[in-house]
Amino acid sequence: PPRGPPPPPRAPGGPPRLTTRGRAAAAHSPARKSRSRADRLPVPEPLVAYRQACLQLGIDLSEVLPGFSPQRLVVRDEPIESTKQAYALAEGIRACAPREVELTNALLTDMGCERIVEAATGSRLQKLHISNSCLNFRTCAAVYAALRAQGA
Repeated sequence: PPRGPPPPPRAPGGPPRLTTRGRAAAAHSPARKSRSRADRLPVPEPLVAYRQACLQLGIDLSEVLPGFSPQRLVVRDEPIESTKQAYALAEGIRACAPREVELTNALLTDMGCERIVEAATGSRLQKLHISNSCLNFRTCAAVYAALRAQGA
């Protein structure tokens, strides 16, 4: 019979959580020593991550789903009406890790744009284009932190 309380629920799209007993067994496993961490962790597909975030945040999927691509993500003339929608988009961006992100006429909230900037700059981003949206303190602070982390 299992001892102690059940393990905490797994984060969406994140690695499975191991109990103390599981960590000890995994640390001595020969497969663990031969494979890198990236090989062990499941990588969620961007659209799946986006849909999971929509379900968790209690929002409907937008009528036009973003076209997640490892090269470029473009959201043009699609109003992202709430912060929750921007959070879901950020999860898809984090899973996709595109080189370019373009958000034009998306009408983002400041908190939502902050999360998108953080998700995009945590990867291999080369170009971030945001136009016709309100950029306030949170977004500017996220851009500043990302530039500072990259040494620009």
